[in-house]
Amino acid sequence: MLDVSNYIKKKQYKKAYMAAYRAILKKDKSAYKVMGDLYYNGYYVLQNYEQAYSYYEKGVEVLDYNAVVSAAVMLLNGNFVKRDLEAAYKLFLEAFDNKAIDSAFYLGYMTLHGLGCIESYNEAEHLFLIGKSRKEATSVYALANLYFKNENISNNYLKAIELYKEAAALGSIRAMIKLSDFYYNGVYVEQDYDKSIYYSKLAVESGDIDSLVFLGDTYYYGYGVDISYKEAYKYYKKAFDLGYKKAFNRIADMYYFGQYIKKNTSLSYEYYKEASSCNESEEASYAYFCMGKMKYYGEGINQDYVEAIKLFKSAIKAYDIGIAHLFLGKCYVHGFGVDIDLNKGYQELKTAEAMGDIDVEENLLSELMVDASGNVIYKN
Repeated sequence: MLDVSNYIKKKQYKKAYMAAYRAILKKDKSAYKVMGDLYYNGYYVLQNYEQAYSYYEKGVEVLDYNAVVSAAVMLLNGNFVKRDLEAAYKLFLEAFDNKAIDSAFYLGYMTLHGLGCIESYNEAEHLFLIGKSRKEATSVYALANLYFKNENISNNYLKAIELYKEAAALGSIRAMIKLSDFYYNGVYVEQDYDKSIYYSKLAVESGDIDSLVFLGDTYYYGYGVDISYKEAYKYYKKAFDLGYKKAFNRIADMYYFGQYIKKNTSLSYEYYKEASSCNESEEASYAYFCMGKMKYYGEGINQDYVEAIKLFKSAIKAYDIGIAHLFLGKCYVHGFGVDIDLNKGYQELKTAEAMGDIDVEENLLSELMVDASGNVIYKN
């Protein structure tokens, strides 16, 4: 039985690929699923659903029922192959009868939502319980969600919390993140920052990159712990080295302010630039704003008001933030990079004020007023 889980956990994808390749040559039937997973996720190789399905099919042919589950997942989701819920259900059922990992979860999931079968909360609960008895982290997590969310079954928060803990112990990253969030916010459990950090670290050890940033934020802002820029940097840097865009904003901030690492505004600007391509709109918006502000003041980069305006507008387009409206308003009022337009400037400043961002440096709004004709003018 090929096991490359440690390679995957450590992001050593090349080693996982070579191990799977050698195992296939030795006719280890479990290797087909591993190779399929590598292509499915794009680990070491380019993501290729067609190639992944091809390896899963080979696993099905040699009766590796874990590969059967993976092939069924692709039929369920319609990845490369045409979505076929009935075919997926039959494959999951076959895998379930042969006790393949996660087969109980997928049968329960399809039953819960009536996909390719009759919808039934009770049957879904029954299947998840079977998965629980088989130590399926996915089934335990799904069962916790049932108790937590669905009044049709038994809405029991205490039972759900215990199940999330059991799922976390079985390796469910989603359960770890949820528990960390619960303890961090004191929702459904007594607030406990130590437990929140514990589950976040557990998630990190299990390969979750987002938890690296969460832990970095915890130490950066001192949420339940003493502020430690050294600890914050340690976690941000790990995520940064993995190319995680959210971490680029954090590292850029630390270079900008010179926190734990030596101040370097030029490098900071480059990292904000990388972060601006983040697929999370708030992160991209923040990065655009920071670049715009640095262009506005000429920090680590040549001062360029025209470019700053473009960046402030990009920030607003990505995710509407008041601080970008504030600086855009200043540009219009002062004529920085654009012809003076008090009307536009006033509107931008008012928008910023309404969003909670006020001009503490110049307090421009206090100097402006709307006249009887509806035009914005200076008071004096």
